[in-house]
Amino acid sequence: MDKRMVFGQRERTLRYDIAAMLALEEAMAGKPSGEIVASLQRWSFTAMVLLLWAGFKHEDKNLTQSQTRRALEAFINEPNANIRQLRKDITEAIESSSWYKQIEVSAAEDEEEDADANP
Repeated sequence: MDKRMVFGQRERTLRYDIAAMLALEEAMAGKPSGEIVASLQRWSFTAMVLLLWAGFKHEDKNLTQSQTRRALEAFINEPNANIRQLRKDITEAIESSSWYKQIEVSAAEDEEEDADANP
């Protein structure tokens, strides 16, 4: 599911499909997506910039990480900026994506199997 938001003085849509996640992992030298998302929760600005870049890339194939960083800096300096909400929007967009939902179901099933195998 996509997340509509205003960022960089325009309305944008965050989309975390497989193409976005592949671009993200490649930009992070092969680091798994789960680790990158966890980095966002620890307030990593590298993760925030790269997650925004990957999530917006479907709208603008020529979008660069540098442009995204500058847009984030401008956003943070806006009078009504809410970086906590921005982090929440990114997280919601990721958690609503179809691949994430399947991973969550798979992880729960794995935990059940492990519990059954090791009572």
